[in-house]
Amino acid sequence: MPIDHIHGSTQKTFQLRYFFNLDSYKPGGPLFFYTGNEGYLESFAQNTGIMWDLAPKFNAAIVFAEHRFYGYTYPYGNLSYTNIKYLRFLDVEQVLADYVVLINNVKRTLINDTTAKVIAFGGSYGGMLTSWFRKKYPNVTVGGWASSAPLIYFKDGGVPVDAFSHITKTTFVASGCDANKIPNGFSAIQRLAQTDEGRKKIDRIFKLDKNSLLQSYDDCWNVIYYVQTAIEYMAMTDYPYSSSFLQPMPAWPVEESCKGLMATDNSDEGLVQGLYNIANVYYNGTGTLNETCFYNCPGAHDALGSPDGWPWQECTQIIIEMCDSGPPNDFFWKDCDASNVFDSQISYCFEAFASRGWSTSQIKENYVKNTFGFDYAGVNNLILTSGTYDPWYSGCLKRNLFDFQTSFQRGLYVFELEGSAHHLDLRQPNTCDPKNIENVRYQITNIMWCWAYPKDSKCTQINSKPTELPPFIKKTVECKPIIYGYPWGQQ
Repeated sequence: MPIDHIHGSTQKTFQLRYFFNLDSYKPGGPLFFYTGNEGYLESFAQNTGIMWDLAPKFNAAIVFAEHRFYGYTYPYGNLSYTNIKYLRFLDVEQVLADYVVLINNVKRTLINDTTAKVIAFGGSYGGMLTSWFRKKYPNVTVGGWASSAPLIYFKDGGVPVDAFSHITKTTFVASGCDANKIPNGFSAIQRLAQTDEGRKKIDRIFKLDKNSLLQSYDDCWNVIYYVQTAIEYMAMTDYPYSSSFLQPMPAWPVEESCKGLMATDNSDEGLVQGLYNIANVYYNGTGTLNETCFYNCPGAHDALGSPDGWPWQECTQIIIEMCDSGPPNDFFWKDCDASNVFDSQISYCFEAFASRGWSTSQIKENYVKNTFGFDYAGVNNLILTSGTYDPWYSGCLKRNLFDFQTSFQRGLYVFELEGSAHHLDLRQPNTCDPKNIENVRYQITNIMWCWAYPKDSKCTQINSKPTELPPFIKKTVECKPIIYGYPWGQQ
């Protein structure tokens, strides 16, 4: 793969890792292509079950592409993250160009059909890439399904900087948590951390290992950020069945953590215990974690393939302007606002990357706006889904931005999924999926079928009008995967 498609500044090439599966492919079938995002391919291949589930119905080939500079795709090996002369090629437009080359190569060499129709899939940042791919290279794919893609969480996108933390709060409150008890717990940690005796209580409640014991007041922020991370990631992955996408967790983990919070009293120790109970659902879903570790933790690993990849992108092109405001907006504390959030980002980037050649000339606050824009009114054959329990829902395009009665005619569909977490709709269907998830998958499958097989008699009107989704209701059934279950009881 060329390292520089755009400017041709070097003739260097690199190996881009990808997975492919042809078990369901038959000549004339489409190619399902996952626009890989910030991590190892294995995670996306294991957690995008809908592609595998629909491949036999569509006679589709499957390809998962690994994003350059992530997973095992290091263009310059161990040097890849050492200096800007290498990192400058961690660039969104170069990534999209990688995918064009890979798709053409797969069509030519693996399925021997250069006319095969390609449908792109992506979740989160991968959903952003799928959407931008449809904009920049509309002739390479016939359509795309982008789930939980925060396409407008940027300057001038109309999203408040504290929207992510607000939805985190609403998800926890909707799941049974007292709106005041979590921020009160953070305050209790800070009060206890002011004395040796109080710090020992925190050590005991959180079962801190010997390397993580609180030595001073400032150390209490390790505990606070540990809990905040658990809260935010649980809101993102609040799935209706047990899962292990980020961590092994039970079904509806937010509801489970709220039970632990609400079981404690309102003393300082009780409030801190409540926060530990929340964090324990996220970090200790297997029940095997006996100690809490902050430093040099055994078994610690980076799920993305590089701890610096996403921060670098946030310091160059993907400038998501986000911070917390504190109550009543969210559970946390005011750490910036719209007037200084960008300055805070610049300060972070200097600290993280100045030694590798980063300077303010690298950070492009308006990159997404100027390169891809926020207006999707002219885009065709793109399905956008987002779940209201997912904090990233705040940055996703909403149906009210489009004329629902006409946008479908050009193949633009926007589905808002009540009670759904981060790209739940792309996961393997399950008996515990709410009816609205079953129905949206059914509608999307039928839409994509007509992209892949426009001459089918059922596709006289290729872009059919979507129907309203059923209401969100949690199921109380045994949770188990549904394999090849289309139409999932829908009609």
